[in-house]
Amino acid sequence: VAVPATTADVSGAGQSGSSLAISIAPGNKVFPAGLWIALISSATGKRYLHLVTEEVAIPGSYGTLSIDPPLRYEPANADYVMITNTTIEGLLVGDGFGWTVDRARRVGLSFTIRERA
Repeated sequence: VAVPATTADVSGAGQSGSSLAISIAPGNKVFPAGLWIALISSATGKRYLHLVTEEVAIPGSYGTLSIDPPLRYEPANADYVMITNTTIEGLLVGDGFGWTVDRARRVGLSFTIRERA
């Protein structure tokens, strides 16, 4: 998924649900469906991973993204929205800790991450 070259912040405190109002610089960007973003809480530093579910063109500096899963915390105004090199914080789930790189190359590797947040 193409990533728009821009910076973004939460636009307005008290948001909830599956929509996220953002401000971006520079404006006039398209956020494609399938783009992973991470909200970074200014209060805790925790990252919350979300998927943009519908393509949206933001013609100016403000717009609203449809996201999944719904917001799991109430972001503060101007919390950072990571849209490039998005990362997740979490723990590996299951018994995959014993896999070696050699075995992963031969038979593949899959794992589940439980988000820390």
